[in-house]
Amino acid sequence: TGHPTTATFHEDRLLLAGAELSSHQIDGSRTGTYLDFSPSDAAGLVTDSHAISFVLQSGTIDRVFWLQSDEKGLLVGTASNEWLVRPSSTLEALTPSNRTAKPSSSYGSQDTPAIRAGNATLYVQRAGRKLRELAYVFESDGFRSPEMTVLSEHITRPQLMEIIYQQHPQSILWGRRSDGVLLGFTYIRDQNVLAWHRHSLSGPGNVSGGPAIVES
Repeated sequence: TGHPTTATFHEDRLLLAGAELSSHQIDGSRTGTYLDFSPSDAAGLVTDSHAISFVLQSGTIDRVFWLQSDEKGLLVGTASNEWLVRPSSTLEALTPSNRTAKPSSSYGSQDTPAIRAGNATLYVQRAGRKLRELAYVFESDGFRSPEMTVLSEHITRPQLMEIIYQQHPQSILWGRRSDGVLLGFTYIRDQNVLAWHRHSLSGPGNVSGGPAIVES
């Protein structure tokens, strides 16, 4: 079905998704054996430690763009939704026979890996103009996805293409725009510090003397 385009470790399993011919399917290895994806033993018996495989039931072919492990379950970002995959009880483990997948929001993601920052997952929304935070909210016992660019909507224009997180010495998310401009987002959630800043690069970027741009 093609090579997977995203992967993560969750509950001692390697999970893969995004293959070209099964873009909305998620495959998990056997527990503790990351290269073994056998769904049963030689006699056909399926145990809790065997590999898992399932398709997100969204009503459309919803390609998986990123996977992130969270203490509440497996977070999945697709072209149309943000999903939470977990067992029926938080005291249980994800198994071939004990799993449920439900969308927590419907903003949709861009084909850009999400990043983990503290207790939250940050991802780029489908159109590439907004950065969103996916975090668990105790009061509602669910995940919310507020926009992080609401006070600086202009800064990601034309598109935010790539993000990465720096934890020390300052907590900063770095982003690359489609025009090569370098962006920074100071993210200290515990103190409600959320601040965008743009960085200009000095010197020529090519032999023709064009401006320096960020490629990755």
